[in-house]
Amino acid sequence: MKNLALLLLIALTAGCVTTSTEPVDIKEVEFEDKSNARRLLESISLFSVQDTEVPKDSLVEYNHGLNVALSALEKNATLGSVGWAGLTGMLLNPEDRASRMFIMGLTAIDKNQTLLTKDLVTLFDEEILRFHAALYDIPVDQISVIEPKQYNELNAYQTRKFLVTNDEFCQNRLDKVIAGRTVKGPGILDKRTAEERYQLMKNEYDGLYQNEVPVLGGCVIPVSVSAYYTTRISGENFPWLDNSKDYVSVEIPFIFNSKLALEAIRDSKVQDLYLFIPAGKFSVGYHFEKQETNPYPSFNSNHGAFMFVKEES
Repeated sequence: MKNLALLLLIALTAGCVTTSTEPVDIKEVEFEDKSNARRLLESISLFSVQDTEVPKDSLVEYNHGLNVALSALEKNATLGSVGWAGLTGMLLNPEDRASRMFIMGLTAIDKNQTLLTKDLVTLFDEEILRFHAALYDIPVDQISVIEPKQYNELNAYQTRKFLVTNDEFCQNRLDKVIAGRTVKGPGILDKRTAEERYQLMKNEYDGLYQNEVPVLGGCVIPVSVSAYYTTRISGENFPWLDNSKDYVSVEIPFIFNSKLALEAIRDSKVQDLYLFIPAGKFSVGYHFEKQETNPYPSFNSNHGAFMFVKEES
């Protein structure tokens, strides 16, 4: 008998929108003979990446035990042409999500537990907090969850807000945020030089610092958590997880240096966050002077790395 996963679709399917206060229907999606990576991707209603055969010598072992595609972890690697274009891009170009780096949240709930869509985005606060503490090298006790922005009913997402009381981070937030990447210019439409673009961003971050710190006692890290493509799947379909539970998913738009992000996944010891690194070109080198190609997409987590490989069980 074919192995069918029960998916609780909370997305735009068949032209219908499921709101945060309505009951949702259960649909069946076939997971038989699909890699674990593909199961993860289809858990957020993304079906554009197929499994393929990958030569064994194309994979490398990173020093914290995550197997990823060759070139994805080159020193100073950063997403270039496949960079995240923002939450709006994810909603307007759904199938293009597989060309962008993002974090998927996948967490367990009881079989008989009922959740509204708007409540799903709150389930990952602790792991998002720990991930960013590791990413920015901030003590965990200097980050806390504060009142988020209002839940966006139409697009099923919420900007969760994390207050950082580490003043060194707050004063140098821009440099922390763009670590491992480069500011480029001039472009086709934007004629400003890289220095001019950097200074503009610096002025904006300095303004945030002056507005936030006196009022809040720190600066804010906003994180958009989307339940737009959320599903509910039996743990039987994820061999490394508890088969007595169901699992619900969210999508977190994210762009950062891929190597630093993988290290943050490792160091934070998060269990519910999976970093998706797409196939594409990466700018590498100390001055980002050359490009390498990452031929294979992958999910990376503290459960291991998951490739879109046919032989994977």
